[in-house]
Amino acid sequence: MRRTLPELPGRAGEIADAIMARVLEFIGDAALVPVIQRRVLRRYRDAGQQITDIADIRALDVAVPDRLTQGLTRRWMVAAGSVGGAIGTFGAAGLPADVLSLLGVNLMAIGDYACTHGFDIAREDERAFAVALLLADRREQPEPGTTAADRIAELRGRAAQIRMGGRPRERSDTALDAWLRAGAWRLARRLLGRRLGQLVPFVGAVVGAGLDATFTRETCELAREVYRERFLDAAGD
Repeated sequence: MRRTLPELPGRAGEIADAIMARVLEFIGDAALVPVIQRRVLRRYRDAGQQITDIADIRALDVAVPDRLTQGLTRRWMVAAGSVGGAIGTFGAAGLPADVLSLLGVNLMAIGDYACTHGFDIAREDERAFAVALLLADRREQPEPGTTAADRIAELRGRAAQIRMGGRPRERSDTALDAWLRAGAWRLARRLLGRRLGQLVPFVGAVVGAGLDATFTRETCELAREVYRERFLDAAGD
């Protein structure tokens, strides 16, 4: 373990770069979108709602998505914990793969909440919003008087910046690039800082499963709150 600990700062930089690449790839890649769309539409049909398009969901009463998101957090926690536990058996060698798999699971979880509330991540702007939500500093206390609408407006602004500056050919050393990198570093340090037990093979399976499930719960709770507020805003327009 002593030989591995000094490598953590360098590993954090490596993983932060990988996170940057993954989130930018997610914005331009809609390959996983049909899977989430079909799952959400089937959930609505099973609930007796004849919904054929994700956007139609926003015409429903908020009680419907409220009901259909019950249990969603637990399902994604189980998914993240299972992957984290499997990869954690490899100890320190599995850390990069664990973080990137966790990132993928959490982006899909956000997409699930988005579509369940009628916001289709087939749209590039919605995928950018999902990335902005994932990289937001969840531990930061909002300014006094800040409302949910203010937070959503900030996330929309970040998402718009990501769309404008997130493509490889258009990226430059801008405030956006600094924000993305800061978010990636914050995420990498946070995940690695809690994984010292995962440096030991097999013990890491327990640590990885628990930490990945906890992180995913936080993501799902934030996604549910934000997309529910957006749903209500859209209904009031």
